[in-house]
Amino acid sequence: MVGTILPDVMMMDIHLPAINGIEAMKIPAQDPATSRIPAVARNANALAGDIGHVLREGLFCCRTKPAKIKELLDILNIAVEFSLSAPGRTTR
Repeated sequence: MVGTILPDVMMMDIHLPAINGIEAMKIPAQDPATSRIPAVARNANALAGDIGHVLREGLFCCRTKPAKIKELLDILNIAVEFSLSAPGRTTR
């Protein structure tokens, strides 16, 4: 579990040194308290197949590196709105 104060959105780098980011996101996905929090993936691979794989694994969206700040902020705003509208979710 992330903690007692739950985030509205999680960001995950897909290529982590110790564990694959997709595998790491399966941990909060298995906890009912954190399973509905959208995860935005960051990926250095810009191939459509790589991005499709990330999305099929259940992450909210995937954006490639380097970040385009306006695009990233727009995605985070959409993810926060999604998170706050999830059933059973209360406002901060």
